[in-house]
Amino acid sequence: MTIHRCPRERRRTTLRLVAALSLLSPILAPTLASAQSEAAQCSAGARHVSEGRSELAIGKLEKCATAGPDAVSRGWARTTNHDEKDVEALAALSKVLRDGRVYGAAFAVAEDASRPTSQRLAALEVLVSHYKPGLWASRDYLTTSAIGDPIPHVMHQVTRTGSTPLPQSRAADLPTLFAKLSKGDPDPTIRGAAQRLRAAFAHREPSHTPLEPGSVRLEGCGAIVVLKWTTDITISLRVRVLGTDVDNTYTPNATSRQNPKQVSLSLPDGIVVAYFGNREVARLEDRTSGCGSLGAKDG
Repeated sequence: MTIHRCPRERRRTTLRLVAALSLLSPILAPTLASAQSEAAQCSAGARHVSEGRSELAIGKLEKCATAGPDAVSRGWARTTNHDEKDVEALAALSKVLRDGRVYGAAFAVAEDASRPTSQRLAALEVLVSHYKPGLWASRDYLTTSAIGDPIPHVMHQVTRTGSTPLPQSRAADLPTLFAKLSKGDPDPTIRGAAQRLRAAFAHREPSHTPLEPGSVRLEGCGAIVVLKWTTDITISLRVRVLGTDVDNTYTPNATSRQNPKQVSLSLPDGIVVAYFGNREVARLEDRTSGCGSLGAKDG
């Protein structure tokens, strides 16, 4: 059966719809205006970054989950129009916008030896903050702190999550980058900054911190086991005797291949294993391997 509405009923229905829309318009209008305003802010902020005036983008790009990281990552990729204000503002924006594009762009700048020192230091600051919010590797920390000092921490750092996730591999990528820069970068300031970060991350990410092959060794003669090291950073080692309750921690201080250090340990029979984090770095099965050299002086 077909129901035919009379013109008067259709007119009443139309009037009710118009009335309902008129009630919604005060609610929808501010929302639409807010969205338009935010889009305009994102567009303006992106323009400022592209022009090398990133300081003007602060307060505009932080809420832009897609456009913000995109603009900031392009800002890092710029090789011109970088003054100190621009670099500091890029770093500030990058610490807020936790996004894979920003992380990747900062990583590329940090390892690029052709970039100015100030840009690379700022990029290192950003990478540390992307490792964990609140870690604050300031310029002073990177250039003047003692090797082995922990990275400062700030409370309640404001962050925004971008639309591209941060890589899960950063816990391993960053210690590897710091080791690479500390060993062979041509810029002494960057080498020093990377060494500070390498030493600090050795305590946070021991399982991912690279060590030179053979930089930790075990030798033994009967009950005496000699722990030898040539590590360039202070590390924390667990020494276990398998099949026993022996599980001790030692902290060899930083040294070098030119100045090897050692310490003698009295341990029960069994295979001796040294761990850095959850990684095995030395093993001693033959307890006669060091009998000819135990006269060396402990370090």
